[in-house]
This record gives sequence, C-alpha cells and structure tokens, in this order.
Amino acid sequence: MKKLIVFSILLSLLLSSCSWKTEKEIITKAEVYVPTINVVPRPEPLTLRNADVIVITEKNLEEVIKRVKDMQGSFVVYALDPKSFEALAINMEQIKLYIESQNKIILYYEKAVTNETKSN
Repeated sequence: MKKLIVFSILLSLLLSSCSWKTEKEIITKAEVYVPTINVVPRPEPLTLRNADVIVITEKNLEEVIKRVKDMQGSFVVYALDPKSFEALAINMEQIKLYIESQNKIILYYEKAVTNETKSN
C-alpha cells in the first residue's frame, strides 16, 4: 500500500511537472523597411531681367527711332504682329503654370519623404 501511495505521488509529480512552468509567449515583431531617399537641395531661384516692350505706331515712329539710337547707338527693332505677341504671351503663361505644377509635385514628394524619416 505504501508502495502504491509513493508510486502514485511520483507518477503525479512526473505528469504534472510540465504544467508547473508557464508556456513562453511567442512575440512576433513586424519590421517595415523604408528605403532612404536623399532630398536633393533645391536649385537657386532665377533672376530674370526686365524686357522692355515698345509699341511702335506710325505716329511715334520717329520718336522711337531717336530714343533707340540714343540708348544703343544704332536702330534695330524686332517686331511681332499682335497675334504673334498674343501667342507668345499665352505660351509664357502655359510654361509658368507647368513649372508651378511641377513645383507642387516636388514639394509633395519632399514632404512625404521627410515625414517618413521623422516618424522612423
């Protein structure tokens, strides 16, 4: 009988020995790989020169010839008809709008890249 009690105690210790220790918790960590993109410094702003537009009519032709000769020494005129001048003005406005839209895209990507690097 004593053997049975001792045997049952040993058996219960053997069977319950695994349940004494708590099971280790498995922790998984997700690592997000974010490529590093260098932000290129912005180019220097343009310094544009003023362009004088002189409107020449039949009435002021002599006056314009005299004024241009006094300023430059010789009289040379590059002329555009009104439709060509209008086309030039429209083209310059389209170029300006295109550059502004490209600038907005560049600023968007710069902000996206710098926000990601700050959060990491």
